[in-house]
Amino acid sequence: MPHLAIALALFAAPASAQPTPPDDWQVLSTPRPVTEVVTRLKARIGAGGGRVVAIVDHAANARATGEPLAQTTVVIFGNPKLGTPLIARNRAIALDLPQRMLVWREGGATKVGYLRPAALGARYAIPADDPAIVAMDKALSGLAAAATAP
Repeated sequence: MPHLAIALALFAAPASAQPTPPDDWQVLSTPRPVTEVVTRLKARIGAGGGRVVAIVDHAANARATGEPLAQTTVVIFGNPKLGTPLIARNRAIALDLPQRMLVWREGGATKVGYLRPAALGARYAIPADDPAIVAMDKALSGLAAAATAP
């Protein structure tokens, strides 16, 4: 799973040596706490016609095993109006849907990151100018901006 490899790469190094996210990611920053950003993100997803499928609190899971981990939460969500046309073009893209946004604390800021839709489309031979990819890009950038807005 490419998302798992990215998440492991982001959080495997010590806090002082955090790698930068890959080029195919979009990352925004905010001083707001992780919990507030996740709450704002969930609200915006619902308001936009999407549905939150799951929230994965990796830090809480790590604490349950006695392992330390900075706040690291994945919000998994979807909107069938955006995802269905892509799955109809190439069913394999369903492995990477619904969408995910990673929210984490690093260097005194909260970060929100996600795979750029053009990169997702490229994995499945769907061009960046495909209307569904363009719509997904607009939706994800709007969600991230709303979650990190002052």
